[in-house]
Amino acid sequence: MFSMRLKVVGGTVGVKKLRAIAGVAEKYGSGYIHLTSSQQIEVPFVKLENAEKAIFELEMQGILGGSSGKKVRTIIACHGDTVYKYGLIDCQGLAYKIDEKYLGEPVPKRFKIAITGCPSACAKLQDNNFGIMGVTKPEILEENCIGCESCEKACKMGAITIKEEKVMIDREKCVLCGACITACRKDALRAEKIGHTIFVGGSMGRKPRHGIKILELVSEE
Repeated sequence: MFSMRLKVVGGTVGVKKLRAIAGVAEKYGSGYIHLTSSQQIEVPFVKLENAEKAIFELEMQGILGGSSGKKVRTIIACHGDTVYKYGLIDCQGLAYKIDEKYLGEPVPKRFKIAITGCPSACAKLQDNNFGIMGVTKPEILEENCIGCESCEKACKMGAITIKEEKVMIDREKCVLCGACITACRKDALRAEKIGHTIFVGGSMGRKPRHGIKILELVSEE
């Protein structure tokens, strides 16, 4: 028996491809698919004598096999700025660029990459070998501030305070999420810079550990 791992980039699959995968799972598998924790799709319980037929039918629909073993694995990504209002970067677009360049490349150990659009980190980038997080540095335009406290209420890190109707940002507490910018209706806060924070060395398993932040607010290049 085989469990066929299929290539899914950023957790996004077209409906036509989903129908094709469902058909193969019914025809050659046990009638169900498995959605993995790494945003991949697997068709389990495919018999050896049917494996090549199943692969051929999937490839005819543009569905390729995923990566496994000591290689760069399929890229994990959230919707980023295409759906979520707090998303700061195009996670899906970046996932496809990295996938095209590095998927399946041989490495000393399996290598997982995760991309998230903001510091909410729904893609769990700190738990992967290489993590990319969208961030933005807020800039204060004091002449526009009316001291309405919308930004202070929006900040979940307690990094913003209003004193004498003026905004003050504690840069040590600020995680560069941009929630304050979104909340401001008077253009008193704007994005001075939008970029990417990079984490490396994260891992799950028997000895889990968080990745280490090595770069902040870097460009996509």
